[in-house]
Amino acid sequence: MGEWNAYSAAPLENVDVDELLDDLADVAPPTPLGEGVADLEPVLRRQARRQL
Repeated sequence: MGEWNAYSAAPLENVDVDELLDDLADVAPPTPLGEGVADLEPVLRRQARRQL
């Protein structure tokens, strides 16, 4: 599967944006901010060590 390209993507017409957002929220519920930061911290620390 290729990378998403907004310039070559087919436009969505007559879409109920609220319904689409509700569907997306059901598929992937949001991650609590603290949990996301905890997952990201080790990655950022590794990158910082490489740059030093």
